[in-house]
Amino acid sequence: MLETHEIRYFVVLARELHFSRAAEKCCISQPALTRAIRKMEAKLGGLLFDRRPGIVSLTELGQTILPRLEMALAEIQQAKTEAAALATAKPATARIGVMCTSGPSHIVPVLISCADRQDDVALKIIEARAATVVDRLLAGDIDIGIAAWPSYPPEIEHSACYTERYAIAVPESHVLAPLDTVPLDQLAGETYLERLNCEFDAHFASQVGEWTVDMDVGISSELEDWIQCLVAHGRGIAIVPEFMPVMAGIRLVPLDGPSISRTLSILTARGRRLARPIERLLADLRSVDWSRRVRG
Repeated sequence: MLETHEIRYFVVLARELHFSRAAEKCCISQPALTRAIRKMEAKLGGLLFDRRPGIVSLTELGQTILPRLEMALAEIQQAKTEAAALATAKPATARIGVMCTSGPSHIVPVLISCADRQDDVALKIIEARAATVVDRLLAGDIDIGIAAWPSYPPEIEHSACYTERYAIAVPESHVLAPLDTVPLDQLAGETYLERLNCEFDAHFASQVGEWTVDMDVGISSELEDWIQCLVAHGRGIAIVPEFMPVMAGIRLVPLDGPSISRTLSILTARGRRLARPIERLLADLRSVDWSRRVRG
């Protein structure tokens, strides 16, 4: 088997056709170059160079193998270049689209834990509504989605993380607070604080149909902390996922009759290839026991 340095010596000598100049370019002595060429000739079973006083030329064997060994030397150099580039490459950036109502206290620790096990991936978390996460995933703006939506287009592959019910957020002093569950019809006449980013309406329509309970809409806001602060101060009630962290002074009572739920899932665009580090991160996220984490 030919050694890489032997191939390089041969190629340089074939280009220079002069032992002294070739030895200098190879940073070895002329006798060392001569020995290396003779060793190659012994391995290949024939002379590679015709040596005459003042003249060095390639033999037929040398002319035949020169293009192949030049190509092999180029491939070896390319492999070294790519290996060096990988060794110094910046981490791959995983663009994670997270549904803004998912609750960071459950999602962020899992993302960080999985990313920390990959030394070649960085996270870019993009917060958006659930439907927007799906749209941006289809458009290629994100790599992985984490969201809950009633149904997904066929281009989206989804794997469930955990399912949670919707609950009524009420102040601890509210008449509904002591109940284990709240029937839907008991919300009639309540002041409703509307979470504008909430996807409850879509899940309700998918699981039940038309909303029939008459409530007065008080304040609408995209800001979860504002809605919760208003609830805590007795300015109305809100509908939130049961595992959403809430402020002190608020109690969550699950809806019942009917019970409405959502399933948080990991989403990817079907058939789209991801960078290898992001694929490993995705596999890690799918292997997590999410239900134990959100309940633990």
